[in-house]
Amino acid sequence: MSDGWPFHPKNFAMIMAVVFFAILIALVVCDSGLPQPPSWYLTGTAILSVLGGSCFTAWLSMSIYEFITKQEQERRHKREFDVDLVKTLYGPLYDELMRVRDRLLDNFDFLGLDQLHALHFRYLRLLVPVTLIERGKGLEALAAEYRMVFASADQTLNRRGAEIAKSFTEERGGMLNIVPISGNVDALAGGEWRAVLGTADSGPKSVFDRLAAAVNGAVAPGKKPVTQVFMDQFIQDIKNEPIARRIVEIRDSLCKLILEVIAELGPLIQTPYLVRGASQ
Repeated sequence: MSDGWPFHPKNFAMIMAVVFFAILIALVVCDSGLPQPPSWYLTGTAILSVLGGSCFTAWLSMSIYEFITKQEQERRHKREFDVDLVKTLYGPLYDELMRVRDRLLDNFDFLGLDQLHALHFRYLRLLVPVTLIERGKGLEALAAEYRMVFASADQTLNRRGAEIAKSFTEERGGMLNIVPISGNVDALAGGEWRAVLGTADSGPKSVFDRLAAAVNGAVAPGKKPVTQVFMDQFIQDIKNEPIARRIVEIRDSLCKLILEVIAELGPLIQTPYLVRGASQ
């Protein structure tokens, strides 16, 4: 059956509803004292009134049904869209930020923010909360600063660490060769200063232990083991470097901002699934 006028059932029901009200008006006019119409007219009017009333009821029922069905479809489509947004943007971004933060806390390494870059798409401003977009921009700006400071800290502290180790060994009548440790004549490999500035349970501490063992073996024969003495001096001198304090400060700020973005993502990830569960 065609959906065009006037063959659609809903359109036909609406026509009959109009007929019903027209007849109802005619009956009111008849009851107003005017001359009574012939009997066939009254019989036809009664039949059409019944049909019109039934069709009006059917039209009203179909209208209500279509309205409810449309509302449910719109809610389902929105829920499916929200779930898809979680799977394609919010979820991957959440996982990425967690990995970035864990790596920063472990050994100062900074992973990329590829998922965060997706927030730059212009159309997402219609879908994503503005606060999340703005925090994302702030996070990217701080990440760019961290990369520059990290590069400077890595170069400065690697050279400074080599100077500390060599000077400590020479003061005790020895000569330390840095090349077997780092592959460089006048700079360490980088894991040593990270072990000093990192947490007690993470970071490449074995690399620092290797350097301390090399220093202990390079001092003049007959000297007492100086491993702990060297470790204490190395740790103190590295921590006193301005760039060391700076890299720790920015890393902590970066981790804090990452947590703020993660806090923004939490409700966005939970909402569509909570709504779906509540509707079942």
